[in-house]
Amino acid sequence: MSDFKNARILVLGASTGIGYECAKHFCHQGAQVCIASSNGEKIHAACESIGAMHGNFPSVFQVDLSDSQSVDRFIEALNESHHLDFDRVVLNAGGPPYYADSLDIPESIWLKHFQSLFLSQIKIVQALVPKMKERRFGRFVLIGSSGMTAPIPGLCISNAIRSAMHAWLKSVSDELSPFNININTVIPGKIATARLEQIEAATADRLGISKEQYREKVQTSIPSKKYGRAEDIVNAVAFLMNKEASSYITGSAIRVDGGLIRSLQG
Repeated sequence: MSDFKNARILVLGASTGIGYECAKHFCHQGAQVCIASSNGEKIHAACESIGAMHGNFPSVFQVDLSDSQSVDRFIEALNESHHLDFDRVVLNAGGPPYYADSLDIPESIWLKHFQSLFLSQIKIVQALVPKMKERRFGRFVLIGSSGMTAPIPGLCISNAIRSAMHAWLKSVSDELSPFNININTVIPGKIATARLEQIEAATADRLGISKEQYREKVQTSIPSKKYGRAEDIVNAVAFLMNKEASSYITGSAIRVDGGLIRSLQG
């Protein structure tokens, strides 16, 4: 029997990309999945797509992580419908925009993404931990970025705030571990998603080359010589959410990058 059969799983940022693939995987495994996104049309389309494939339709919620009041309403809705009773959570938020000049980023943009990538995700963890403590079991997995360990040009906002979120996660893991609640980060490398295509286009434009030329240059620099798939991230997330397989892993950052990140630590 799947470790995720009837598991109660919340997936943020689930309308597309890695979040969507995570939700699809867990629904296929027989979990009771809730999916959330800021785009109502896309998250309902994701629900229909997943349900059509597996006959297991996730519950749908709309939340704007950059809006504190929207997050409060989301938590209230989760309480009304599910009593905040989840045993596994995928913390995933959309990436900030590309800025060629990091010193040219307006304060309002910093604040917006600090809310979505940091404060809102912490608020959601705080809301869900009490039930996990009662059951003495829980798993949180944060979807990070390779920019946390090797800053990516043009993605200063993501580099800084996602690093801060992992630092918080590492700190709080000490307090959650005695309750058998593990909280870890997955660090994706270059994963073939719509988000990566946007970054490719912006970077290629800055360098004055075609997107195809930039892609070839990047893939050549990766030891595996290719981009990863969203499914590669899903496999890592599923491992970290498994009750037994990951029982002794917490406060860690797991790279899924085809060898892209060359540092020995972090």
